[in-house]
Amino acid sequence: MKKRRVARSKDPHRDREAVRYEHPIASREFILQTLAEAGVPLADRELARRLEIGADESDAFERRIAAMERDGQILRNRKGAILVATKLDLVTGRVEGHPDGYGFVIPEKGEDLFLGPREMRKVLHGDRVIARESGVDRRGRKEAAIVEVVERANSLPYGLAAYAFTSSGATATAIGDSIQSGMVGVNSVAISTPETPFGGIKESGYGSEGGIEGLQAYMNTKFISQA
Repeated sequence: MKKRRVARSKDPHRDREAVRYEHPIASREFILQTLAEAGVPLADRELARRLEIGADESDAFERRIAAMERDGQILRNRKGAILVATKLDLVTGRVEGHPDGYGFVIPEKGEDLFLGPREMRKVLHGDRVIARESGVDRRGRKEAAIVEVVERANSLPYGLAAYAFTSSGATATAIGDSIQSGMVGVNSVAISTPETPFGGIKESGYGSEGGIEGLQAYMNTKFISQA
């Protein structure tokens, strides 16, 4: 434990993490700093070793890495190693589509990047993406190429059912928490049984059938205030 406390002392945001969490781990900023100092992509195990993540912290560490990947702070290469998105001169932002077929990446910082019709076929309006500047168009606008869509499911106007399959417990938890859908099956397609609610959100409907939730439409709520 003493060695681990020494590693935590290098984290510039360790006090903030200690206030937020009962069992704090390395902050996002410290993880990014460690990756930047490495200069090369790191496997999960190697990154955990450099941060001196203990066995009792592995689940929390996996969840933090999954969240950082989802938010576009880090990427994985084809071998699955982790690297900092900014080290590749990548930009994270939201897609803003135009009715004429083109669009823009609206970054969190910096100027907008133009997306031609070909790139727009890969994304939807409102998607959160990681893009790379690819050149300049005829009108002098900076163009971008889509590298990764980091948030797509919740951009859809529908939300009846969603399915995902993963061997990562952290990914499974993140999927269940973040996907906007009435029913979510993780590593399973069995999402509808008589005792559970069946229903969607957004354009997929309102309310549920089945389960206790399905009875609510047939019940009257009465409020009585007596002095």
